[in-house]
Amino acid sequence: MLLSLLANQGLAQNFHTVIEGDILSQIVKEKFPHQKLYGQRGKIAEVLVHNPHILNPNLIYPKQKIYLEPKPKTQEDLSIPEDKVQNVAVPRAERWSIAALYGVKFLSVSQSGALGEAKVGELFFHDLSLSTEFLHDDSAFGLQLHSYKFKNKKLDSSDSKQMYSVDIYGSYKWILGGVNLEDYPLFKSHNGDVDMVKMTLLSLSLGARKDLKLEATKPTFLKLKGWLSYPLSLSCDSSDAKIESVQGFGFTGQADFNREFYRTQNYSLHGTWMTQVGFQNLSQKMEWDATRGKVKSNAINALTAVGILLKF
Repeated sequence: MLLSLLANQGLAQNFHTVIEGDILSQIVKEKFPHQKLYGQRGKIAEVLVHNPHILNPNLIYPKQKIYLEPKPKTQEDLSIPEDKVQNVAVPRAERWSIAALYGVKFLSVSQSGALGEAKVGELFFHDLSLSTEFLHDDSAFGLQLHSYKFKNKKLDSSDSKQMYSVDIYGSYKWILGGVNLEDYPLFKSHNGDVDMVKMTLLSLSLGARKDLKLEATKPTFLKLKGWLSYPLSLSCDSSDAKIESVQGFGFTGQADFNREFYRTQNYSLHGTWMTQVGFQNLSQKMEWDATRGKVKSNAINALTAVGILLKF
């Protein structure tokens, strides 16, 4: 009788009480880290059978109880009927988010070689950023876009350039990989004048990520990313400048901090702060008008931005 009582008490305690920021799939994943989560025979479908009060698996509320195991009366009750499992509506994605940010960017470029010496350091106060991310189980797919207008005091107003960077990435657990497109200025000095073209660098990247949920009164998250990039190709926006080959490497680190301040049944609204630091080393063979040769450049960029993040 004592063993039976202890067993029943253990089963009775086998539940989770929802707190703000909880996601059903994450709860099940933490409890059963080595089991399949999704699909008709996945662990989420099994948990939903034990919780008929959960009408929508994407909507759970604070103080709800989620039973992670059945509470059987007999041994036969331990098995789950096949028809119940197949009829469970299983969520296919954990979360989708989109963010808009506004901030400042610092860019320092040091250039040497056939086109002459150039050292530029500029602070840009109108960096616009958009990002979106789709999470599914242990995988994530996302896109980041940054835009700012480059205008150096040595250049004519007609030579100002709208610069962009686009990062398309995917990750599995902590492994991060993607493709990056980023614009950089390229300078040519002659007779005291400075000309500039915009070069667009296509790179392949590989790195790591870590997502952390911080202990706080409101759901608070910190996402850390770091990646190395290898240049695949380089092009210019002027027909007068032609790039024959490119070599080099790059490194970028990024931290995203967001904190929820409003929630409804369908979405949550977060304040977000992003900080990014990057370094790029390039060596390219090129021809610009009558000048031809090797050009080396180093670029250091840092940006910080704040904005609004929506999670669905």
